[in-house]
Amino acid sequence: MSKYSFGWNDPRGVGRINLNNGTQTKLEDVATEVLRDLWMVQFGRRAVTHDVMWHATEKGQADVAQELVNRNLVSQQVDYSAVTDKRTHYYVLLNDTYANS
Repeated sequence: MSKYSFGWNDPRGVGRINLNNGTQTKLEDVATEVLRDLWMVQFGRRAVTHDVMWHATEKGQADVAQELVNRNLVSQQVDYSAVTDKRTHYYVLLNDTYANS
């Protein structure tokens, strides 16, 4: 998907990712590398489904993800299967090389 196309990861169509209902994360001073490691410990992979993130949010465990969102290190993406005609929405922890682009 190009940066000018519309879709799930297009901020013009989705808006700002808000995982913790606007509450302050209190993780502003934590190093990005530590937050990335905590994401991997919590989720076990860089891409997590919307359902997994929703459950983390419901349990009050989305502060690490929200702080990474605040640092532009998480995007929303969609995987479409033509076979099942199903879309799966993901939150993806970006590589450092894609951050802020």
